[in-house]
Amino acid sequence: MVAWKSTQGTYDMNVENLQLIPATDVGEQTMVGFLDHSFPMPSGNCFSVLANGKYFNIVNFCAENWEEVQRRGVSLPITIAILDEKTAIVHDQRIPSDWYRNHWCECCCPEHLLPIQQRLRHDLERKQGVRVEHGNAVSIRPDLRPQLQ
Repeated sequence: MVAWKSTQGTYDMNVENLQLIPATDVGEQTMVGFLDHSFPMPSGNCFSVLANGKYFNIVNFCAENWEEVQRRGVSLPITIAILDEKTAIVHDQRIPSDWYRNHWCECCCPEHLLPIQQRLRHDLERKQGVRVEHGNAVSIRPDLRPQLQ
């Protein structure tokens, strides 16, 4: 079993134990400009959805892909899995797997909920001095990344 602790309790990451619920509306979204609009997009703007009377940040799907799958016939409600009190992932069988993000949003997703490969990369970057965290802000120094000869 993969599990993690949060201020609201322990969360089980076994797929069989995910709490799946319908999201009935889309909330806010970021407005960063992305030049590549070939679908599915590997990354894009973040967005939130309304489920059970509460908004959740979606960390594994971008707003541009959501708008495109709607254009192609997927409508609300959309199935999400709740990860913690503010964070969820899209987990809807109507959407092909290549439309989901391979890396979860590192701005919207608390680090303890990120997939292991992203947490391991953060750990290496901190040890290398590449990643410096200041509360909720993060500075990345690419010039400090180790170089192989």
